[in-house]
Amino acid sequence: MELLTAFPDAEDVGLDLLASLGTTVLATPATLVLPLIVVARVGGSDTYVTDVCRMQIQCFGNTHVQARNLAEACRQKILASPGEDTVAGAIIDRAVTDAAPVYVDYGQPSIHRYVASYRLEFRRA
Repeated sequence: MELLTAFPDAEDVGLDLLASLGTTVLATPATLVLPLIVVARVGGSDTYVTDVCRMQIQCFGNTHVQARNLAEACRQKILASPGEDTVAGAIIDRAVTDAAPVYVDYGQPSIHRYVASYRLEFRRA
């Protein structure tokens, strides 16, 4: 079997895909500037051709409504991504919601957060 080049980094794919919706980062910073989208790969698998990654997306907002609307915008952007142009060196073939956005208390009344997870299947461009 021929060795192929590495798959594109799934977190880079997530960052680039969602960048048009707001500030995207890989880790929650000590000081939050809201609104904010945090992208993380939290598992997955692959085939010889396709990387199947599970992505967790956290959306932070100044209000419950702002965080919810950002989470829904992220969901719609992810679900619409198959067939788009190349994203961070990846061609996205499939995107599904594993866990729809849900409110998760952040422990600070002025910070609101929604968390969701998605499965993205993509191949090298």
